Amino acid sequence: MKKFVCALIVIVSMIGCKSVNGPDPIAMVKYDNVPIVTGSGKTLPLRDVRKVIVDSATESGWKVSDGQSGKVLATYEYKNKHFATVQIEYTQQNFSIAYESSKNLKYRISNQYESYEPVQTGAAITYPKGTPLIHGVYNNWVKSLKERIQSSFASK
Repeated sequence: MKKFVCALIVIVSMIGCKSVNGPDPIAMVKYDNVPIVTGSGKTLPLRDVRKVIVDSATESGWKVSDGQSGKVLATYEYKNKHFATVQIEYTQQNFSIAYESSKNLKYRISNQYESYEPVQTGAAITYPKGTPLIHGVYNNWVKSLKERIQSSFASK
């Protein structure tokens, strides 16, 4: 009887588990030309724009590498296992955050129309050929970074 109960618990716990490797990848977010809005309404010098972006990324747990003028590379590391690197391009008017590379985040480009059923909604999502796909946590990390940068500009 004990073996039966244990087996039943294992089977019930596996119901709804689609993959032992975590959720399927989803469409990657990219933030293009996000307006820089300061609290004072003034336009910041380019060096100050860079400082706000670098400080915001660092305060959010991203490691920043020096890039060319108008660009910053930032890498986020989770549990020394999952990595994401983004390129942040900026001007005095706006900034953009784009995927550069990743490790252990299931990044790939869809090669056909693909459909996944997210656990949260149960609704199928179809991605056209050529859509960049990645683990959903990447989108959360990048959204948080964008919001931190915006918040920092708003305080200037």
